[in-house]
Amino acid sequence: MPLHVSPDCPTACRQASAYLTECVASVLKGKDHCTIALSGGSTPWPMLAEFFAQPLPWTKIHLFQVDERLVPEGAPERNWTHLSPLIPSGLVIHPVPADPSICADELVNIYETDLIQTCGHPPVLDLIHLGLGSDGHTASLAPDDPALRIEDRFVAAVASFRGHSRLTLTRPTLNRGRHRVWLACGSDKQDALARWIARDRTIPASGIGTLADPFFCDRSAVPLDARNRFPVLGSRMPH
Repeated sequence: MPLHVSPDCPTACRQASAYLTECVASVLKGKDHCTIALSGGSTPWPMLAEFFAQPLPWTKIHLFQVDERLVPEGAPERNWTHLSPLIPSGLVIHPVPADPSICADELVNIYETDLIQTCGHPPVLDLIHLGLGSDGHTASLAPDDPALRIEDRFVAAVASFRGHSRLTLTRPTLNRGRHRVWLACGSDKQDALARWIARDRTIPASGIGTLADPFFCDRSAVPLDARNRFPVLGSRMPH
């Protein structure tokens, strides 16, 4: 399986950024645009800063969000607040609406319509970036949340997860993506990563994608009993 272990989180972020860049460039060799969806959290910002600094044809790239907290525009809890300063000129953006006057169900309809108009019906994203929570969640799909069981929608509302209502792409939408890339760092991810490797379906992340998806992490995230199986690759970009 393509578990790419770096000595530290900054190196993992650089390697994941290189993969994102290569994947987008490859997609654009075969079609006139590329659709990507990015996750938030605390880990990916160095990766995204480096990715957005690359000389890609940004006017041909559409950016969606994997998930977002339903908080007002500019709020520090909102992923887009941290993402927007990094965005290069020309990138076609599709942020989750930040209008507190619109109910969550209507926001689902709005974002789902935007996704369909750009990515088809059913929508197929070219590249999806995902993270892994210490509890095994990914996107805003938390263990035992009803959103996990949604099969007939492309976007779902999550009533409350870690203190906020959210919008998230559903499991079928994430699985339909042509490419996925994972990034997780820190020793608190060891248990979740062990369960992801084992395809333990009691955690949401194991129901997304396959073990063929490239997963970038630092050494501290690798379960202790798996470190001989997945040696540190250092700064070399794995192929």
